[in-house]
Amino acid sequence: MNRFLKFALGLLVLLLFSACVSQHRQLVHFPDQDKPIEDAEKGRIYVIRHPWLWNLASHIALVSVGDGDLEIGSIAGHLGFLSWERDPGQATITSFPGRVIVTVEKGKVYYILLHLEPDWATYNLVVLGSGELSARLELVDEETGRKELSKAKPPNYTK
Repeated sequence: MNRFLKFALGLLVLLLFSACVSQHRQLVHFPDQDKPIEDAEKGRIYVIRHPWLWNLASHIALVSVGDGDLEIGSIAGHLGFLSWERDPGQATITSFPGRVIVTVEKGKVYYILLHLEPDWATYNLVVLGSGELSARLELVDEETGRKELSKAKPPNYTK
């Protein structure tokens, strides 16, 4: 491979990675991760991106996360996470078309895995590259949540 092609390929890979990183962002207050809970009167929620196997699209697609009508942010790339604290009560966490309902209690932490998987109903085995991805949200226990969180990267957040 000549030098120009190597350079062009390297530049393309660099652009792809930088585009994903810049879009992994949080729009609401990002709590201090050194504290289990910043506000003892609220509960903390983590949404952690968990890519589907080796599927490249599930690793790089941009996915938005909401809490009711509030947009929390977006996760780009695999193994990113968002974190926020909210008042106790019923919370509907969404990532289209995925949805999970959590009853938030003050002082508690909730871990949700965001799975981006193929929507098999939209795939055509004859046409390469057909089909869409679908988000699925899964509320997990603390042990599983902490394990996944330890591998994840925080979002870009400016105060």
